[in-house]
Amino acid sequence: MYRIPEEDRKVFLEYLAKKPYIEVAGLVARIAAWTKIESKEKNGKDKTQ
Repeated sequence: MYRIPEEDRKVFLEYLAKKPYIEVAGLVARIAAWTKIESKEKNGKDKTQ
């Protein structure tokens, strides 16, 4: 499964907000259900040893 960054999610929703509701209602519901990407520490602690 793909995980989408919050910034990309916002871009999708901004684009769809400009379209007629009846055409995008299903897509908006799906995008709203996307989960956030959990941020990982970048100091090497997330590496497996």
